[in-house]
Parts: sequence; C-alpha cells; structure tokens
Amino acid sequence: ARDDARAVRELEDAGATVVVLASVTPDQVLADLARRQVQSLLVEGGGTVTSAFVTAGCFDRVAVDVAPRLIGGSGAPGPLGGDGIDSLAASPFLDHLRIRRRGGDLIIEGFRAGCLQDLSGSVAS
Repeated sequence: ARDDARAVRELEDAGATVVVLASVTPDQVLADLARRQVQSLLVEGGGTVTSAFVTAGCFDRVAVDVAPRLIGGSGAPGPLGGDGIDSLAASPFLDHLRIRRRGGDLIIEGFRAGCLQDLSGSVAS
C-alpha cells in the first residue's frame, strides 16, 4: 500500500517482483496473484496475517505445528490476532484432519469445511 521508491528499487535489484496495491487485503492479494496465474499460496505469518485470511474466508487448508513446550499467559499471542472470532458458531470448522509427527512436533492439518467438495466440483466441471 505504501509506495517507497527506494525500497521498491532495492527489492527489485535483489530479484523480487514488487506489486503496489491500493489496499492490502487477502482478497486484493489473491486477485492480483490470480491475474498473474498463481494458483497456490503458502501464507506464513503472525497472528494478524493469519487472522486476516481466516476472517476473509480466504483459505482452504490449515497446517499447524505444535511444539512440545508450555508457554503463554494471559497476554501471550495466539495463532489468530486482530479482533478474532467472537463465537464458536462463527468459527470456521476443519474437516479431514490429519495428525502426524515431525521430529518432536505434531503437525495438525485440515481443510476448511466444504472446501474439498468445492475444489472437486471445480475440477470436474
């Protein structure tokens, strides 16, 4: 959203493609990537970035890495930042859960409820 010519030049000199959008929202980012024929995107960020994609419904799969450590407290950041989701009824449900180990960590993966049916329908059409 910010047009910083020096930063843009440095990134482009390093080989990056820089896209300046009017607003940086999941919908706008995905629309721009689709125009450039990007069909898959890994979103890895903090709670604010993750929350933006979840709140906008712009995700189909979630993979969570759970380390065998106990940290936290009332002020500790959670996986979703921002305003969060205010009720269980409004929270997205994950289907087709798969749990596996990677080293000492657990990897929990799931698809947004209904997503696999939507994807299958688009491929069959």
